[in-house]
Amino acid sequence: MDRNNIIRKVVAKLENRELLSKDEAMEILYTMVDKAEFIKSNYTKSIVLKKDQQAELRRIYDEGPVEKLYTYGTDRFGFKLDKIKIDVEYLNAKIEKK
Repeated sequence: MDRNNIIRKVVAKLENRELLSKDEAMEILYTMVDKAEFIKSNYTKSIVLKKDQQAELRRIYDEGPVEKLYTYGTDRFGFKLDKIKIDVEYLNAKIEKK
């Protein structure tokens, strides 16, 4: 287990909240994309988010097993989940899979 995962788990315990698994995070993403297209390599999509979708992406950022790239408040943040990069800016998201 790497240092970031240990820190993430300790912080979650201190805040008394459950962490998202990778599978749970992926299920959230699948509600926002066409799964048949998403499983292909080199997938890129820009989407307009509803507020609840942006909140779910923020939940993945805060509680999921991700590499946090940047955050500028709750409305602008980016992260990687395996080979998937997600950039969120207000109610827009860009999802890229390499």
